[in-house]
Amino acid sequence: MTQITTAVIAGAAALLLGYRLMQKAQRQAETVRASAKAAHAAKRSAQRDLGTLVWDERAGVYRPSV
Repeated sequence: MTQITTAVIAGAAALLLGYRLMQKAQRQAETVRASAKAAHAAKRSAQRDLGTLVWDERAGVYRPSV
């Protein structure tokens, strides 16, 4: 009977440890997502103004007028 009790206690401890590790990983993932979102927002707001754009026929793209 002692072996069964020990196995149950060890199993419960392993489940608790696994649950805590998953919680910690989830918090870290949320932190990474939030910092990535903030970095993306900062990058979008830091776009520079190119002024008036002119179509470049040879290159096939818009370029800033000089």
